[in-house]
Amino acid sequence: MRQKLVRPAIQNLSIDFNGSEVHDVEPQLLGDLFYGTPLRVFGRYGSAGSVAVTLSGTVQGAPWNETVSMELPEKDLGNSEIERMWAHKRIGRLLDIERAGQGSQREEVVRLSEGYSIVSPYASMLVLENDGEYKRWKIQQRNATRIVRDRAARDNVQQ
Repeated sequence: MRQKLVRPAIQNLSIDFNGSEVHDVEPQLLGDLFYGTPLRVFGRYGSAGSVAVTLSGTVQGAPWNETVSMELPEKDLGNSEIERMWAHKRIGRLLDIERAGQGSQREEVVRLSEGYSIVSPYASMLVLENDGEYKRWKIQQRNATRIVRDRAARDNVQQ
């Protein structure tokens, strides 16, 4: 158990995508991978198709890499929560940049927070009793489309 916690399985892990237009990968720096620890990488892509994903790093001082082929779907209507996970990771990285004094990331954090319904230091969520209250106070429900799509995706998965 101690060995799993102290010594990484793969050091200086990196990822490369070949064959598709993959961008906005989060986290940008993967670091070390420890035994029993999952690796979650989120990103966006321009078009569907096959992509070769290569993981590289060092295992016990020797270079290591592994390439696997993946199919990126045109649309995956059953996993809308993955978009929010990507946005959450991106917001966290942008806030880290800001905390390190490397420039304001406020506009992008607000854009992502509002677009993906994520609470951040620059965006909060207002919950009112019903749609009539939003109209009464002239509050635009920016996440209404996302909520409908997320509910449809959840219903699709449950079926």
